[in-house]
Amino acid sequence: AADLCGAPLCGEDAAYVIYTSGSTGRPKGVVGLQGGAMNRFDWMWRASPFREGEVCCQKTALSFVDSVWEIFGPLLQGVSLTVIPQEVVNDPGRLVDALAASNVTRMTLVPSLLRALLDAVPDLGARLPRLTIWVSSGEALPRDLIERFHAVLPEASLLNLYGASEVSADATFHEFAGGTKRDDNGREENGKDVSGRDENDRGGAPGASLIGRPIANTQVYLLDRKMNPAPIGAPGELYVGGAGLARAYLHAPGLTAARFVPDPFSGREGARLFRTGDIARYMPDGVIDYLGRLDDQVKIRGHRVELGEVEAALRAHPAIRDVAVVARQDEPGNQRLAAYYVCRDGEDPQTNDLRQFLKLALQDYLVPSAFVKLEVLPLTPNGKVDKRALPAPDRSRSEANAVLASPRTELERKILEIWKEVLNLDAVGVDENFFDLGGQSLLVIRIQGLLKERLDIDLPVAELFKHPSVSALAASVAGSDDASASYRQSLERGKRRKARRRLRGQAARK
Repeated sequence: AADLCGAPLCGEDAAYVIYTSGSTGRPKGVVGLQGGAMNRFDWMWRASPFREGEVCCQKTALSFVDSVWEIFGPLLQGVSLTVIPQEVVNDPGRLVDALAASNVTRMTLVPSLLRALLDAVPDLGARLPRLTIWVSSGEALPRDLIERFHAVLPEASLLNLYGASEVSADATFHEFAGGTKRDDNGREENGKDVSGRDENDRGGAPGASLIGRPIANTQVYLLDRKMNPAPIGAPGELYVGGAGLARAYLHAPGLTAARFVPDPFSGREGARLFRTGDIARYMPDGVIDYLGRLDDQVKIRGHRVELGEVEAALRAHPAIRDVAVVARQDEPGNQRLAAYYVCRDGEDPQTNDLRQFLKLALQDYLVPSAFVKLEVLPLTPNGKVDKRALPAPDRSRSEANAVLASPRTELERKILEIWKEVLNLDAVGVDENFFDLGGQSLLVIRIQGLLKERLDIDLPVAELFKHPSVSALAASVAGSDDASASYRQSLERGKRRKARRRLRGQAARK
C-alpha cells in the first residue's frame, strides 16, 4: 500500500480519524492506524473466511469505525458489496427487501436494530435464507435476543463483537452458532454457544453479555484498581493491548495519557494498554462476560454516549442550576435518556424549550426523551448524585395536559392510542411532534408495525418521518389513495365482524 505521494505505508501510519462522544461536551478524535485496521481485517478473514458467491452490505454511517471494515473487509478480498441507504436501513420492510434482492450473506448490525427486524418481520429466516452470518456490535447483546434470533433463524450464526474506536473497532468475539453442531465425539450441541456451555446456565448478571475471547494479536486484561489481575468470577476493569490500539486522541495529550497507559505485563518498550472503562469478569472456561460501565458512559442504539456531555450541555441553559442525566430502560430493548434538573430561583423553563436548546448543541440521539423537574437532586452520603433514587419520569405530563389537542376523527384516535403505547405516555396531543416527545427511529419502526397490524395501514417509514404528528399522519393516510383504501377496507371488515357478532347474539337470545 502507498499514500497519495507514492510512499509506502507502514503499520504506524494513520488510517483515519473517528470522532466519539466526550464527557466534557466536546467530541474526541481517535487516530486509528493502518496496522490496527489490517490486523482486524486479517483476523476476520481467518476466523470467518468468505465463501464463494458471498455478498456483504455496507449500512453503517462513515462516522462509525465499523464502517471501515464493513467496506474494506470484503472489497480487499474481492467480495461483492452492496451499499444500503440510511432511509432504507430505517425501514425494516425495505431493508429486508434490499438484503433479499442483493442476496446478502452476512451483515453487521446493533442489537437494537436486530430486535426491530425480529419484531417487524416475523418470517425473517424465510425471507433471508442466504443471510447466515449475523454480526452484532455496538451494544450489549441480551440473552433474550439471542434466544429469539435462533428461534427465527435456527441455521444462522450470531457473532458478538466487543470493542471501541480506540482499539480498531473490535477486541473480542463470541459466536453463538446455529443449526445442529457436533463435538469431536459426534454428539449434538444444540442450544449451546461455541464453547459448549448452555447460554442459559452461566449465572450471568441481569443485562450481562458474553463477549468471548480476544481476537488475533490482542491482549485483554481484567484488572482491579491497583492494576492487579481480577480472580475468575470477580469483576474488573477491562484493558486492551496489542496490534489494534490507536495512536492517540487528536490534539488531546492529557486525555491520551489518561486512557492509554503503560502496559505492566509486556516486556516491550513503549507497550500500552487502553482503559476501556468497561467492567467484566472471566467465566471458569475463560470466556469474558461483560457486566457494564465503570463510569457514566452508555450505548444508545449503537451510539457511544457520555452522560456528562449531555449534562454539560443542559447545565449551560441560563435557567438550570443543577442536572443529572441517566439512561433508563423501562421496557426491554428500549433504552432512553432521562434528564433531571433543578431550576434557578424564579425560573421555570418548559420541557420543549429545554429540548430545543439541547438540539442546538447536541446530536438528536443525545437529546433526552424525558425531562423531570426536581426541587433538589438526591445525594448519596458522600455527596454524589444518587441516581438510583431518581424517580421514574411521569407518564401523565400534567404540565401540558391543558393545551393538548384531542383527536377530531376516529382515525386520529386510533393512531393516537398507538403513539401513547409506543412512547409510554398517558397524554399526547394530536398536533405534537413525535420526536419532541422522545421518539426515535427504532420507535418509528414500532409505529409502522402497529399501524399495519391493528389498522391495516401499510406506510413506508419515510412517510412517518415526513408526518411526525398524529394529525399530519392521519391527514396523509386519508389523502393517500393506497393507504386510505386499505384503511377503508379494514373498517368495512370491522363492521362486518360486528354485524356477525350482533346476529349471533340475537340468535342465541332467541
